[in-house]
Amino acid sequence: MRALCLSLLLLPFTHLLSQEALPLSCLKSGIYLGSQFGYSWIASPSKSHEIESCDRGHFAWGISGGYNLNILKMLSFGLEVGYNDNGRSTLTFASHNRYEITSRDWNLLATTTYLLCPNFGILLKGGAAQVTQRFCRDHIVDSDHLLGKTRERKFLPTASLGLTTCFCHYFFPFITYRGVFGHNQRRFPKKWCGRNKIATVHSVMTGLSVNF
Repeated sequence: MRALCLSLLLLPFTHLLSQEALPLSCLKSGIYLGSQFGYSWIASPSKSHEIESCDRGHFAWGISGGYNLNILKMLSFGLEVGYNDNGRSTLTFASHNRYEITSRDWNLLATTTYLLCPNFGILLKGGAAQVTQRFCRDHIVDSDHLLGKTRERKFLPTASLGLTTCFCHYFFPFITYRGVFGHNQRRFPKKWCGRNKIATVHSVMTGLSVNF
């Protein structure tokens, strides 16, 4: 399963083995729209001795749109707005209580694309994300595990680093690592809900941007 996921993530870049070099002007100023999908995991409190199992990873997806300003043909800067659904994390305790954490965010990002060669480059993004996380009681056996607040919303820093390529001057496949930097929890439940805490979220995604 992991091998299949990896092959899907790298699929957009397989054409580089046979594609002829594109001219240096493949980066152009203009509006773009994009979408992505991949794997995301939430930094849940998996170190607690009370936790029997922790399934932190899940399918993730997102959409984005923005504007790029091309400078010196090999370099562009831009501004991007996006939405990401980062999936869920499931915690199961020795008492057989089960909880589910979900995470979603809207983000505003500054972007930079730098071509290392005519058809291959580095993609950098950074900015702020409004993150909403929910902590839901999925299956409760022991009523002693009581939570305060079950929903938190907060602005957090976010950044991503990736690789991109281009063809036909309009299509830009990419693969990125992205982090939304909150708290890495180690205890449950005292330091989680009801104390304005948001967990760090990591994701690896592949997608496609279309320039207009």
